[in-house]
Amino acid sequence: MSIRLNKMGGGSQHRSSTGSSDKEFFSDTLSTGTFSAWGGGSNNGESADDMDEERANYEAPVVAAKEEKMVLYSKIAVVLVLLVAVAGMAAGVYQLVSSQEQQEFGDKFESWASEVIAISAEHVTTTFETIEQFAVTVASTARTTNSVWPNVTIDDYPLKASMLMKLTGLSSVTLLTLVSPEDKLGWEAYARERVRDLIQEDLEFYGHTNETWGADNLTIYDEMMVRQGRGTPLAPVGNNETIGNSLPHWQKSPVSPTRTDALALVSVLGNKSIRDGFETSNATGIASIAFFAGLGIRSQVVQPIWDQVTHGKLVGAIWSYGDWGAYFQNLVNVPATLFLVVESSCGFVSTYALNGLEAELLGLEDLHDPAYDDMVVTGELFTPVYDRNKTLPDGVCVHDLVLKIYPSSNLESTFVTYTPLLYAGAVVLIFAITSLIFIFYDQMVRRRQVMVMKRLIREDQIVSSLFPSQIRARMYQDNSGSNDDDARSLVSKRHVELFNEDLENPETFKSAPLADLFLNTTVMFADIAGFTAWSSAKDPILVFMLLETIYSAFDKLANRYGVFKVETVGDCYVAAAGVPDPRNDHPVIMAKFARACMMKMKTVTQKLEVTLGPDTGDLALRVGLHSGQCTAGVLRGDKARYQIFGDTVNTASRIETSSVPGKIHISDFTAELLKKAGKGKWLVPRAEKIPLAGKGDMQTFWLLVSRYQNRESIKKPAGEAMMAIDEASEADASLREMEEQEASGDSMTKMERLVEWNTDVLCQLLRQILACRTAAPVSAAKLEKTIGQGQTVLEEFQAIVTLPKYSREEMAKRKGLKEVDIAPVVVDQLRDYITKVAGMYRSNSFHNFEHASHVVASVRKLLTRIVASNSGGEGLGVDAGHSFGITADPLTQFAVVFSAVIHDADHPGIPNTQMIKEGNPLASMYKEKSVAEQNSVDLCWDLLMKPEYKDLRKAIYGNPEELQRFRQLAVNTVMATDIVDKELQALRKNRWNEAFSENALDDGSNRDLEVDRKATIVIEHLIQASDVSHTMQHWKIYLQWNERFFFELYRAYKEGRAGQDPSIAWYKGEIGFFDFYIIPLAKKLENCGVFGVSSHEYLNYAQANRDEWVRKGEDVVAGYLKKYAESTKEEMGLAHVFADEVANMDASGLSV
Repeated sequence: MSIRLNKMGGGSQHRSSTGSSDKEFFSDTLSTGTFSAWGGGSNNGESADDMDEERANYEAPVVAAKEEKMVLYSKIAVVLVLLVAVAGMAAGVYQLVSSQEQQEFGDKFESWASEVIAISAEHVTTTFETIEQFAVTVASTARTTNSVWPNVTIDDYPLKASMLMKLTGLSSVTLLTLVSPEDKLGWEAYARERVRDLIQEDLEFYGHTNETWGADNLTIYDEMMVRQGRGTPLAPVGNNETIGNSLPHWQKSPVSPTRTDALALVSVLGNKSIRDGFETSNATGIASIAFFAGLGIRSQVVQPIWDQVTHGKLVGAIWSYGDWGAYFQNLVNVPATLFLVVESSCGFVSTYALNGLEAELLGLEDLHDPAYDDMVVTGELFTPVYDRNKTLPDGVCVHDLVLKIYPSSNLESTFVTYTPLLYAGAVVLIFAITSLIFIFYDQMVRRRQVMVMKRLIREDQIVSSLFPSQIRARMYQDNSGSNDDDARSLVSKRHVELFNEDLENPETFKSAPLADLFLNTTVMFADIAGFTAWSSAKDPILVFMLLETIYSAFDKLANRYGVFKVETVGDCYVAAAGVPDPRNDHPVIMAKFARACMMKMKTVTQKLEVTLGPDTGDLALRVGLHSGQCTAGVLRGDKARYQIFGDTVNTASRIETSSVPGKIHISDFTAELLKKAGKGKWLVPRAEKIPLAGKGDMQTFWLLVSRYQNRESIKKPAGEAMMAIDEASEADASLREMEEQEASGDSMTKMERLVEWNTDVLCQLLRQILACRTAAPVSAAKLEKTIGQGQTVLEEFQAIVTLPKYSREEMAKRKGLKEVDIAPVVVDQLRDYITKVAGMYRSNSFHNFEHASHVVASVRKLLTRIVASNSGGEGLGVDAGHSFGITADPLTQFAVVFSAVIHDADHPGIPNTQMIKEGNPLASMYKEKSVAEQNSVDLCWDLLMKPEYKDLRKAIYGNPEELQRFRQLAVNTVMATDIVDKELQALRKNRWNEAFSENALDDGSNRDLEVDRKATIVIEHLIQASDVSHTMQHWKIYLQWNERFFFELYRAYKEGRAGQDPSIAWYKGEIGFFDFYIIPLAKKLENCGVFGVSSHEYLNYAQANRDEWVRKGEDVVAGYLKKYAESTKEEMGLAHVFADEVANMDASGLSV
């Protein structure tokens, strides 16, 4: 295993005294103009004083008299004029002659390219016409012989097929007959009777009669066979109605002399490529082509056979395949290489190199020289003629082939001569003798020295950021040609001699590699546990914000502790102590560094949860340490890095993977080193040994993370867990500060972090609302008192919510507006409101404030992924034309996010049906419809209308119209989360069909109404998808929330608040939930076309989770039951302990 040095993780993180002197050296060099390739001091050059003196002499030469100076200046002026003149004339002559050569090159290339395209297209057309004629001949033969399809046999088929192959260059020609279920039995008898003779005829025609088998040894199936999928065995078609028609090989030429079974009773419709080709030919009425993966540019051609000359009934097909490279042979005798790029409308690309009359396949991608992109000559190679309005089968694509031809550098070189240089040289030669008299050689040398010095300084700065200082110095020594070890030098020379032809740059390897063996090192692997699942639910920008913040904090700790950062591999951070600076305290330093990283991880993730959203604070570091020897050095070549190798690195990686989140796992060898260093109190043996590949079972240890961490969690009292910090260093002082902060409990609780994050999300949208608000605010106090009164929340629901419309000019202005600052009082009121809403949520396993925050995260992600429109109707904004106005109005987005925050407030943890069954007063209040959802809206709306939130309300809406729209959006959005009510679901389905189905009416008569209808439906499905977004995210996230939902319902069942044990039908119920709700919902997100890549992402995760649940769901449910039983047992145990304590307090006379 090799670890490469991170670009910024080299010398900048491991400055020794030499490293600091390098910085001073660069500063001195820039100021004095000196430079030494040794990286410190000037061992081989002049001193700075000498250089200053020479420069002073150069800048002020001693001249005897003023007249001599004037003469000197005049000579310089003459030289400059002559240089300008000769440069201009030479450049002009060179450009003129070169342009003539380039013009000739371009004209000749276009002529060749046009000829190649014409001949190639003619070859292709002729081939397809010949195949079509062959199919017509087959149909005609059947009619002539009065044969009835599919029982048709073509006499002398090998002869006719071989003639077709000679004319077209095809490799194989097969007659496929279409056999219906009604004709299957008759066909099977017909085929068994004749197949031996047909195969024997083909073998004899191609001279295979002396092979080890013949038609007599042939295995003939008793009935029609088919493969149901790729890689599956042949199975009888039988009377399976799902199979439908069969398309067996009937007459094939040539027959493989090594095949021992007859294909006459094997249907090819199990082969997707052939089936798609056959269906495409049936749909288009012409031959179809498809390129085979893994077979270069070989493709199949499926030519349909009709029972009449002018089409009629489809009765079979001619299936053939061959190499398209044959079309580019013997075209035009070009003196050098032409690149022929074949591009298909279905995404297939291949490149040929045409040299003379021979064409060679280079690869299945565009491999032409990009330098000649502007010289491309393009022509149609093959364009099928068919009715393109016809609907093709799903997943089938008809290939339109385009041939692009590019020149090559060697072709251009045949037109490039030395003539321009000769003419330009002649001009220069005329002026050369006169000009050389006036050139000061010393002047040119000094200028050259300055240029070299500046470049070397820049190169040294780049190398300094990539390699440690001592490695950098050794690299300079090797580059200067010095070798410390003659044996190493000889090995390097021998290496170059043996592999000179295989080395891209042999000069690089003439010196010995820079590599060393470090006997005493400790390597750390630190992986972010839960990162993969967390990142699946986050925007890519948030993912990189997390990694950059964490790794930057680790980098600072590495500098502070003198630890060498090796690399970051994905979400894994790799570091080492003892490399490249040997140190005896490497295990102690690395233990402290790992402990600091663990604590920093906790601090950083909790702080980031406020900005990155839920579950960020739950991320934990999983660390593994191992000590031993390793090899480190510079692995030269492309993008050289300082790398470490060896068993120590591999073992450290395995120690990390066998660790658990939030703990530091160390090997037995590292533990022994820490004990020898007097740090045995830091260690706690792991209860079980772990198996390591190649090492057997190993007794490993846990390293206490904090000196305030007690050993009770690792089987030891707290008083013995104090980790002493021996060295009074800046790093340890910082670590003590983090420990004291952790012990004091100053950090925010998870609930506080979620409140802060939700506040921040809504504040961002409030800033956009205020930035877009141009009109003066109009009081909505009167409407605030009456809105929502006199009717239930559900009765307020409207099928269409009217959103504001903006012109393109208004949209452009709104997009250019900068966010405005929100008054602190508004932020405080919003934070207080979110805090009280969070308090309304009950301590349910699923319907709690943490889940509401998870829904908010999904809503925010989907809103940010809504893509802008590429076109829109007259009078509509850019977003209104594609996202139906949702992204054009920040108040709409605020209302949707607000609804996600409040949608489950005061949820009792039981379904609405159970609340109705129990006779809950809320059920009658809300007319036994969407009880919990309506209650959430009323509670949170009443809270928002209280006087203490008047400034917040003014920021949200600025007039009664905005208040009405905000209220309506909140009602519609929250009501959409009731997915159990069948009547409401049916209404939503009808509204979706009205807006997005293929039969949806949109005659353009009321475009604004249609846009609002679609916007309303999209918002409903957005919140529905977000409410169950865990089912469309990573498997671990799905399991996390699925388990919580199960516990919530199972607890209700155990408490007698549910009629049926949910565990009985949970497995099958989840499959049905995926099939009939989740996956259709994800497809709707994709079909409405506004969510960009997120819709594809949600659908892919939903299908993957569904498949995983089918495989593992039953075991998962069993695990739920076991975990619930254990948690219940633990709760009962704690209850008994509390009861005993109360009894003891009563016995001692203490009041409880």
